Formats: sequence, structure tokens, C-alpha cells
Amino acid sequence: MTPFRHFIQRQLFPVFLGRTKWWNRISVVNFSWATNPELQSPHRVVSSDELPYSEDKLKLDATQMNKVGIYDILCAAITPRPIAFVSTCSADGKIKNLAMFSFFMPVTSEPPTLAFSITRKKNNSMKDTLVNILETKHFVVNHCSWPIFGKGYKAAQEYPPEVDEYDEVSLTAVPTQHGIAPLVDESPLSLECSLYSCMDIGEPKYGGSTIVVGKVLEVYISKSCWKNGQIVPETLESVSRLGAMNYGNADIKLSMKDDSVWSTKHW
Repeated sequence: MTPFRHFIQRQLFPVFLGRTKWWNRISVVNFSWATNPELQSPHRVVSSDELPYSEDKLKLDATQMNKVGIYDILCAAITPRPIAFVSTCSADGKIKNLAMFSFFMPVTSEPPTLAFSITRKKNNSMKDTLVNILETKHFVVNHCSWPIFGKGYKAAQEYPPEVDEYDEVSLTAVPTQHGIAPLVDESPLSLECSLYSCMDIGEPKYGGSTIVVGKVLEVYISKSCWKNGQIVPETLESVSRLGAMNYGNADIKLSMKDDSVWSTKHW
């Protein structure tokens, strides 16, 4: 790594991010030209002496780690991860639930599906989100954005089942088209889903999880986040989960100018 590149990536840019409040920040930054113009080419081969990390590897036996240790490694190794801000409702329609899950991803486009995993509580019981989904076969994945992140984080704590978490964190519930779960009005984007399938991973106890796959039925998006038939990503103010207790955003973005390798035009 050249001294100038090291200065930009390791010193100047962290200071910029640390001193800039999210509501005043630049939404999309492409600084590849400042560090190395060749980064814009997906075919560039990096030599070993240019790597910013050592090639010496530790070997850690995941089968011998406790669940906290391996959880920390997975969370730090698989980053950044989007956050599913999931809303559900009890089968009787009385209690609305909210929870954030960062083990989350899209699955297929035909049918349109997404998936996230829900761990067990410390007492080995199912979380209210999973109970509601299994009973109602319906849920909404709301986009986790900076303006509502604090409220979403508050909703992540384990409230008693009788607590309406929309009321608890002061968010607005709006009815959806196909089921009982409401969407979060303050979120810029919501994906209404029916339960497609679910699968238990591990034992039904703390540390084990259930993978929930949802079929997307309806998309709700702020008109200010939609242009020319597409979502404008930077308008969503997305928050991602990083390692440990760290969260981030997409302020740093490398835009590939060469789309000959992959893009939707190849579909």
C-alpha cells in the first residue's frame, strides 16, 4: 500500500466519518480515484505486497468454540449485513410486535422471496416474532433507516408478549393489503410477506435458530425513494450491521464502470 493510499484510507477518511453527523453527510462517496484509479477495473490483479493485511492465517476450530465466540466471529466475518426490521401481529390482532434481525438476505426473484433467521430466547422458548409468524403466516420486513434506527434498536429488547411494541417505541402501524401484520409508516420501504417455509437449525434451545423464508406479496416505498422505475438506494438512509456492536452505512461505495462481467443486462 502506498503512503498516500494509506493516509486516505486509514487516517483521513475515518476522521471525516467520525466528525460528520449522519444527517449532514454525503450519501454516496466514490473515492477510488484518490487511492488507485485501477480499482475501477474488476480485472485488476493485486500483488501480495499491496495487500493491507497479512497472508499468515490462524486456524480456529469452529466446532470447539462456544456459541458466543463463534457468533462474534460470524458477525464480524459476514459484513456488512442488512437489517430486517420485522413487524408481526398476534393471531387475535391485539398485540403488534417489532424486532430487528441482521442474519437476513434475499433468496429468489421468482418467486420473490427473502429469508432471515430467528434465534431462541435464553429460556429456550421461541421469540414472539416467530410465534406470530407461525400462527398468522404473515409478516412485514421494513427497511431499517438511520432516522428510525434508534427506535428499532429499542424494539430489539425482549418485551413481554402482552406489550405492543409499536406503542412502546412510538412508531406508527399502518394496515397492509394481504394479512394481519402492519407495516412501519416511518420506514421508507416495506416488504409484505406470507410465510413460504421455515426450517429449524440446531437444537430447539438458546443458540439454535429458525430460518424463515417469506414470499413477497406487496412492496410499499416512499415516492421520494423511487425514480425512473427504480429504487434510489442512497435515499433509503440504510443501516447495516457490522462486527460486535458496530453499525454502518453505504457512505463508501465503489461503482464498477465495467458491467461486462455481471449486471442484470446479462439475464
